[in-house]
Amino acid sequence: MNIEYDHGKNLPVITPNGTAHDDLVQQWVAVADALRTAYQALGQAVPNGRDFIGDPDKLAAAREDFVDFREQVDKLTAYANGRALAISFGGQS
Repeated sequence: MNIEYDHGKNLPVITPNGTAHDDLVQQWVAVADALRTAYQALGQAVPNGRDFIGDPDKLAAAREDFVDFREQVDKLTAYANGRALAISFGGQS
């Protein structure tokens, strides 16, 4: 699975009637923080050989899937961080 994210695309328009600029940035910072926590929690979920006894091919496939999933979480975290920065420095007004 390979998903590409463009954090600078479709930035919100900052207006007096919309969500406050700082609130928009904080929302994305909170998303990034939650994703970092999820990434750390994934360390406990790494496929382990003791759970695939007698089936090394299945273990290898499970680890490959796990690495792909963790990479996507990493990309999502980078997106959220980039989104916070893009809104902070370039939110449309």
